[in-house]
Amino acid sequence: MRRADLSGKIIAIGLLAALTIAACGYRFTGGGELPAGVQRIYLTIFTNRTSELGVESVLAAQLTNQFLYFGPSGVLVNDRSAADADLSGVIATVRIYTATLRTQLSSAERRVVITVAARLTATDGKVLWRADGLSAAQPYRVEADKSATEANRRAAIAIAAGILAETIYNRMTSNF
Repeated sequence: MRRADLSGKIIAIGLLAALTIAACGYRFTGGGELPAGVQRIYLTIFTNRTSELGVESVLAAQLTNQFLYFGPSGVLVNDRSAADADLSGVIATVRIYTATLRTQLSSAERRVVITVAARLTATDGKVLWRADGLSAAQPYRVEADKSATEANRRAAIAIAAGILAETIYNRMTSNF
């Protein structure tokens, strides 16, 4: 088979695949609009019901980043009275599990799992969107140096919070 014929077939197959995907209505999650025509959101720091200090601030920072990068311009407001809705929630659990054992008595890797509930509430108190039991997990290495392990744990919490922020944003804007 000639090279020109082969490249033409490859282009045709690629074009056919792209058209098939488009015809099926495939789209990336989170590409929709906010529920009920909401234009401006006030982000309330989630209530932290865990013993993990500061996880609420980490999640708030990750949610802010998610809306700034992927949301419409000006969607987050600093004044609750300027908002159409309030995004709030509860951090229900932060659990640490042993993922891999080094020896029978020591861990080589642990996993942090964060579980939250989130809701978007209109200024009149009507719940526009909610998601309960959202969770994200991230492993981290256990080092001989306890401060290095602590740094790894904090980094894993930040990554898990980032995953949760992305999940919240995508679910809220998926129009399901």
